[in-house]
Amino acid sequence: MRARTRIGLAIALAGVGISIGAGAPGSALAGCSGSGDPTAELGKKTARDAVACLFNKERNAKNVKRNKDLEKAAQSHTEYMRSNKCFEHQCPGELSLEGRVKRTGYSSSPYVGEVLVAYPALATPQDIVKAWMKSPDHRDVILGRSFKDVGIGLSVRDETVLYTAVLGHK
Repeated sequence: MRARTRIGLAIALAGVGISIGAGAPGSALAGCSGSGDPTAELGKKTARDAVACLFNKERNAKNVKRNKDLEKAAQSHTEYMRSNKCFEHQCPGELSLEGRVKRTGYSSSPYVGEVLVAYPALATPQDIVKAWMKSPDHRDVILGRSFKDVGIGLSVRDETVLYTAVLGHK
């Protein structure tokens, strides 16, 4: 059974002049370890690895590398959304995307992007990335040529998984 998506406030981009790549929205998303397993059954590391691998398949060799600082920003935002029952790119009382990234120590150019998704916990990383790629705004962030690094946050609770991916470059 395919999960139905709940995507709210699809995209946050900071900065100007971001180059957006053209991607293949229907590309095969196989070959990434754990990517076909339900997120609720995967550990965070495996789920993060699977999403990053799937991003790189979509990016056609313009790979992003996992970055611990961006991962802190993504995980912190995911947990903030969960604890404050807010599903937005900036919840009340929270720093902006740029502020969250700076706070981690990631020295970035002004180019950062973020994608969010909430799905049933049985959704696989493949389901998550397919949903993002079907949305033109999400796809544009994921395929952004200027992005070199990615951090992925996730939280599984109450039969729902929240994913946040923050992309940037130094």
